[in-house]
Amino acid sequence: MKIHCESIHHYIHWMKTNWFFSFAGFSDAEWYCILKHRIGDKTGLGQVLSAEHGELLFDILKRRQHAKNFLFAVPKCLWQLPGFAEGQIDWFLGNNNIKIEGYERDMVLDDLARDADLYPFIRYLKDRKVVMVGPEPLRPFAKGTLKCQRFIEISTPNLHLEEGGIDRTVENILKHPVKGHYLISAGVSAAVIIDRIHDKIPYSWFIDCGSIWDAFVGIGGQRQWRAELYADKEKYNQWLKDNLEGKQRR
Repeated sequence: MKIHCESIHHYIHWMKTNWFFSFAGFSDAEWYCILKHRIGDKTGLGQVLSAEHGELLFDILKRRQHAKNFLFAVPKCLWQLPGFAEGQIDWFLGNNNIKIEGYERDMVLDDLARDADLYPFIRYLKDRKVVMVGPEPLRPFAKGTLKCQRFIEISTPNLHLEEGGIDRTVENILKHPVKGHYLISAGVSAAVIIDRIHDKIPYSWFIDCGSIWDAFVGIGGQRQWRAELYADKEKYNQWLKDNLEGKQRR
């Protein structure tokens, strides 16, 4: 698989020039589901890996593989892991006659959050129409900081296991569609949600943001860098300031 390594500034430029696209996350948990690896286990976020959900994700790969504006966001590090990931994803895609290109997700999501470099993205979003889909703890950040037009609450972390959970979420989104930016933080359900609304709301962007907003509301301490932030109030406050106001020379 060819993997494009674009900076956040590329995506912001594409959005400013009105190139409408989806950025659907296919990270480790999604590939585990697709390849039926560790089925039944839980991720660090508490998501249960599901073979049935893997079939939904596999279907997206097949249907969207030639769609130029449906970007498959993948973590490049998966291709560097020994054992499970080394060659298995590429073999699986080739064996199923699927040809997709990936867009490296960590450098524009997790890495930016860790390094307090989200300011350009946040600054861009503050002047746009935004809808956030995510768990309840994100509501104050969505409505207060980002000034989102709508906040659509989901259960967490296993929406994909709830009977009709994804369907209800999609229906809720489509009740009052907004032409704008959809920020989806719904774990392994995100790609399926994005796939189902991609063709339904024109002139919009659909972005799987993963857990990048969690640190703003003090949740998700399973990642070491976030746990370290929460343990150091001064460091945490500086991190917030850098993300919301931009880094200043110190």
